[in-house]
Amino acid sequence: MSPALPEVASGTDELPQVGVWKVRELLSNAQIRIPDYQRPYAWTSRNVAELVDDIQQFTPNGDYRIGTVILHRHRDGHGADVLDIVDGQQRLITLHLLAKVIRDTGLDPSTRDVARLRLSSFGEEQTTIRARENRDFLERIVGDWGPDPVPSFAEAVFLRCEVVVVILTNLDEAFQMFDSQNARGRALYPTDLLKAFHL
Repeated sequence: MSPALPEVASGTDELPQVGVWKVRELLSNAQIRIPDYQRPYAWTSRNVAELVDDIQQFTPNGDYRIGTVILHRHRDGHGADVLDIVDGQQRLITLHLLAKVIRDTGLDPSTRDVARLRLSSFGEEQTTIRARENRDFLERIVGDWGPDPVPSFAEAVFLRCEVVVVILTNLDEAFQMFDSQNARGRALYPTDLLKAFHL
C-alpha cells in the first residue's frame, strides 16, 4: 500500500511532499498515470538490462535507491485525485513490465499488489511496441536464470529497491524541478511544455 496522502485542497498550491517509497508502494498506487504530454515509452533493451544488472549488483548490500519520481497531484475532469508522472516514466513502465514478468513465472512466493498503470493515448502505438519488446526481453533474461534466483530477485525488486518520490500540486513547479534535477533523461522540449499547459 502506498503512503497515505492528504486530500487535495482545491485552488491552492501545497508544499511539495517528499518521501522514499519502496518499489512495491510505487507499483501498487492506482492514482499514478502517464499524462498526454509525456513522450512515448522509449527505453531500449540496453536500458532494461542496465536496470536489471543494477538491481542484482546493489541490492545484496541493502536497499538500493533507483532514482527520483516527480508527480503532479491534482483532480482530473471527474474530480478524482490523480498523480501525473512528470519525471520517471521510463523507469516506472519498465518496473511494471518487470513485475508482470516476475508474476508470470509463478515463482514469487508473495502476492504483489500491482495497480494497472494508466497510459497516455499519445504515442500509444510506439509505447505498445516498445513495451512488448522489453517484456519479451525480460522474459528471456528471467527464463535463462532458471527457477532458483527468481524469488530472491522478486524480493530485491519489491522490497529493497526504492525511489525518492516528490509530489507537487503546482505543475509549473513540477516542470521546474524536473528540469533542474534531470541529468540523465532527455529534457522536455518547449512544445512538450506547451502541450502540457493546454491539456
